Amino acid sequence: MATHLLIIDRTALLLGLEWRGIVGRGRAELPEARRYARELAASHALRLQTRHELDGDEKLDLTWGYLPAESVRPRGKPLAGAALFSASISQRLALLLWRLEDGQVWLAGIVDGHPSPTFDAVLDAESAQRLASQFISMPGHHDCALYGNAPDLLPGNILQAWSAGEALEGMGKAGRQALQLQALSPLRRHGPWLGALAAIALLGMGVKLGWQHWQAQRGPVPTQPALTLIDPLPVYQRTLAATAAGWRQAPAEASALLARVRQLPLDVGGWQLQEVQCQPTCVARYHSEPMATYATFKPGQAFASFEFTESGIAATLDSHVNATPTIVPEKIPMHHDWQINGQSRWQTLSYIGVMVGMQPLQTNSPVIALPPPPKNAQYGPLPASVSPIYRRAWQLSGPLALLSGVIQRLPEHAVLTQFTASFSGGNPAFTLKGELYVRN
Repeated sequence: MATHLLIIDRTALLLGLEWRGIVGRGRAELPEARRYARELAASHALRLQTRHELDGDEKLDLTWGYLPAESVRPRGKPLAGAALFSASISQRLALLLWRLEDGQVWLAGIVDGHPSPTFDAVLDAESAQRLASQFISMPGHHDCALYGNAPDLLPGNILQAWSAGEALEGMGKAGRQALQLQALSPLRRHGPWLGALAAIALLGMGVKLGWQHWQAQRGPVPTQPALTLIDPLPVYQRTLAATAAGWRQAPAEASALLARVRQLPLDVGGWQLQEVQCQPTCVARYHSEPMATYATFKPGQAFASFEFTESGIAATLDSHVNATPTIVPEKIPMHHDWQINGQSRWQTLSYIGVMVGMQPLQTNSPVIALPPPPKNAQYGPLPASVSPIYRRAWQLSGPLALLSGVIQRLPEHAVLTQFTASFSGGNPAFTLKGELYVRN
């Protein structure tokens, strides 16, 4: 598994190290540590030591973390991320799932207060979820503490908040030194290699005293407040209902606009109607014919207002069309079903002179997004039965005489964003633009 270098507050953290538990004690420790270092071709190493009671006896645990030489090349003395996580929590059995900015997930498993071999890795979400499930299903791991910012990877579980920045901020010099990896000499001669490992072992023992002193000074590790798990379904349903209240059904909207256009005078005192465009406010544009003047333009009650421009007269219609029905979210179809049924009906329009344009489905941005959760809370996963809603832009254009038939083919899960009727050139035409809402 590849090692990941993370910079937080100018401190280098190494995620995804190779961890090995050391069985040997005393003189037997270094040969065992050296064997692992050679097998992994390690360039850096870290020694962790803890003591705890087991059945009334004190037990010494030794774990070495290694950075393979072909991994990242850190400058200075980087800290082991998994060791930082272990040192900043009070539990001796824990699992961290931390989603990074690039979308990958850092997984760190802690057993007996030490990073667990094979459970310190930076993976894609699917692999991290599989490895996390494996960790918590191991014998004795059912009550392990869960931390992180990726609750979607462990549905039904609550993850406590954890921050690497806060963990670093709470540590003194001795605490950071205990987590630093030390560079090893090249594997050319046994002497320098053994000397480097011996130095690390001595450093680990010396720093351990400072580490214990720092822990004694700071007192018990404050536990992070458990996040409240919120059922996202009611929130999603309320957000969807509020948003869909503004989605006017395209068939009713276009039909009402067409009726408005038909009521407009084609000629007002020698001014000829050239175009009507609604987006959503409707503006009718008139072009002057010979003998027409501004004084001859007297439209009566047809318009709310009008203004004279260099190209003619722009007359604004009164308020928007009467209330039209809105899209019913429960009736929004799956995209595949729409392609087979609805889009097939649109394809037949091209045979009678209507141009059909469809943009790709925007699957990277669902229409409905949950609002940010309250402080110290997080959303659980949405049920699998909830299919996200996406939008797909469309455009239809052709002879104005065909518009009534085209409107009948507009689906009720579409909205209208622009309506244009053109009367110039002796060939009245229309253009409709809008968006489809489909599930995928």
